[in-house]
Amino acid sequence: MPITQKKQGFSFFRAAIAIVVLIAVYQVVEAILFPWARSLTGAPTLTGEWMGEMTTASGRHFLIWMELGHSTDGAPGARRTFNLDGAAQTCEATGEQRRYSVMGNTENIRGTVFWINMLPQEKPEQRQKLILVRLNGQWSGDRLEIDTQLLGGSRDATGRWALREIEGDPDTRAETRWHMQRGTEKDFQMKCSSIQKQTGKNLKPA
Repeated sequence: MPITQKKQGFSFFRAAIAIVVLIAVYQVVEAILFPWARSLTGAPTLTGEWMGEMTTASGRHFLIWMELGHSTDGAPGARRTFNLDGAAQTCEATGEQRRYSVMGNTENIRGTVFWINMLPQEKPEQRQKLILVRLNGQWSGDRLEIDTQLLGGSRDATGRWALREIEGDPDTRAETRWHMQRGTEKDFQMKCSSIQKQTGKNLKPA
């Protein structure tokens, strides 16, 4: 083998080793600074997929799936940095589904207390009476304890949301407490399909 080829092979090997070392160092640093996002021992993390069921004061039932990730970017134009982001979906007993993007923050280094803002992803012309707005949560192992604020909302042609309490609606006057456990999007879709069959409806996510 020519000397030039040997040097190229050695350089490639060194570069590969350097990349592996950098990845390992990043994971160790992340586990130290954000133990709720990275575990080197296989312990549960706040990040990942969650699923739960919520019943409001008036008796409305929601099935909710949420996937949380560790965000290293702040929201565009935002004054503060968010370290949680992801996506969520809801399915009501009526069979209706909603999609949300989520963004929030942990309140301590362990991530045991956190909050999340929910941003509905409906098209501008679509309207709904009740939406999830904010989740205030506590995390322990494979369980989330959640207090949820619900508000009435509508979206105008510009895409902006108008949020408000609905007069006479008990669901928007007080927080609803519920919990979430580990659950995949596939689990959510299967259970939502079961709800849709029971109600005789088959609605696609908005």
